[in-house]
Amino acid sequence: MEFFNTATEYKDLAYDTLSESQKLDLYLPETGEGPFPLIVFIHGGGWYSCDKADGQEAAWVELRKQGYAVASINYRLSGEAAHPAGLIDCKTAIRFLRANAEQYQLDPERVAVSGGSSGGHYALMVALTPGNPEFEDLSRGYPEENTDVCCAVGWYPATDLSAIMRAVQTGEYTGFGAEYAWANIERYIGKTIEDVNDESLSLASPVHYISEDMPPILLQHGDVDKLCPVSQSWEFYHETVSAVDEDRVTIEILNDADHADHAFETAENMKTVSAFLDQYLK
Repeated sequence: MEFFNTATEYKDLAYDTLSESQKLDLYLPETGEGPFPLIVFIHGGGWYSCDKADGQEAAWVELRKQGYAVASINYRLSGEAAHPAGLIDCKTAIRFLRANAEQYQLDPERVAVSGGSSGGHYALMVALTPGNPEFEDLSRGYPEENTDVCCAVGWYPATDLSAIMRAVQTGEYTGFGAEYAWANIERYIGKTIEDVNDESLSLASPVHYISEDMPPILLQHGDVDKLCPVSQSWEFYHETVSAVDEDRVTIEILNDADHADHAFETAENMKTVSAFLDQYLK
């Protein structure tokens, strides 16, 4: 006998038991019949702060009016556990959602991932590293499920941690605090970084995992971003075009937009985002 829930919101669903952080909120369309395509949203906060329900998810949750289910996830922050713990959590959450797809009226074959800032970094890492044993701990549950996604959306993401550290070291970084940026990445990596060419920076960077198997990606970045330079998205774009092809990545630069600018969440921009998602999820 098939079982379907009738609610449209589920708060604090636990997808693992190691930490109180390993929970997600699931929002289903209020009309229409499932199974629904799913967007997994990952909040930003420099890998060490913020929450799945602090408002970053709001514009994405609105997409359930377009027939999408949206899961906003929490994960272990860098103050609790260093890389790759947070990424492992993101992937465990996806496996949990796939394993429970029938119960929550989700389509396990139509899954996208999105995020802003460090959440954008995680979204790209999820999209680019399906099945990578360094970033998947199948012992945490649902080993029969995969973490493949149909597409990804990254807002103002960090794509090359080595390049950010190099910009800090040379004085090119124009963020609100170069020392903050350096310390934040060190906290994320979980060790002191004395050499910007440290392999651990590369291995934690989306640009390192560009491949012919990557799903389509939409990058959006503000041209006056003071926290994560727009060059981070441009670098990822050019590397993808060079290594794969230009059809695999789309980049859109929002004029006069800063980091986490409201411009990304406007109805107009979300129409652009949903049009991209529609191509691969509908």
